[in-house]
Amino acid sequence: MEYAKEQIAQKGYQISNYFNSNNQTIQIYTEQNGADAQALEDGISYLIYALSNDIPVIVGVDASEGSPNPQTDNTTNHFVVIVGMGEDENGKYFSFFDNASGNSDYGVNSENKFYYNSDLGILKGTSETKYCNNYTDYGHYIVTQIRKSKSL
Repeated sequence: MEYAKEQIAQKGYQISNYFNSNNQTIQIYTEQNGADAQALEDGISYLIYALSNDIPVIVGVDASEGSPNPQTDNTTNHFVVIVGMGEDENGKYFSFFDNASGNSDYGVNSENKFYYNSDLGILKGTSETKYCNNYTDYGHYIVTQIRKSKSL
């Protein structure tokens, strides 16, 4: 989380410190309840708005069962920064930077992408980092929450 905050600060943005402060967090998925279709729609709309205005967005992801902080959503266990969007042969995607690597070739790799999975109603993707490929329970990330950015 701290590295993600540093990244968006370089572009002049911040998030609140607590995950549910002032409706700042859009909770789109939890392990306990699955996907929230309305929250996902709201979250995707916010991402499109933010990225269209060159605003980076911190998102929480589920990389393995449980969470190091069960006082929050008991699901989110890693954070990445969504920095772009586009479309390729697999569909529309959101690209992201992943701080789980000390190597920027992996952390800012153009293959770090989230796609909408319509069968499950989730945003799901992979990262080129060793963390995602070797140390997660799933071998991919599921976006759990979208944190709204605000000016510093």
